[in-house]
Amino acid sequence: MGRFDALTHLDTKQEPHAGASPSGQERARDAKSPVEASAAQPQQLGHPIPDRSPVRSPVRPIGKRIITRNAFEIYEDQIDTLRQLSYQEKIQGKPGSMSNMVREAIDEYLRKRKSTL
Repeated sequence: MGRFDALTHLDTKQEPHAGASPSGQERARDAKSPVEASAAQPQQLGHPIPDRSPVRSPVRPIGKRIITRNAFEIYEDQIDTLRQLSYQEKIQGKPGSMSNMVREAIDEYLRKRKSTL
């Protein structure tokens, strides 16, 4: 939100006397906020601002699976077991990714469900 005088186009700023430096309050009023400064920067450099619309693309690339973050409720003993397996894999020099373990388990579950339908 902007300053009231800027929103109403009122100029209440007085010119400083010759040789006097502006006070901290006047400097703060004249300075752009970091958001205003960063928003103006791409245009000043001649770079176009990319369109970041929230619309998903209708076509997913073939063969590429996109990872999304979701929250699910699981039992404490399940997460404890996943942590132990992850630790054991890391000791063996493997990645030990709990996320990968869960993704593989979901893939297996979905394969089983599809075959029973």
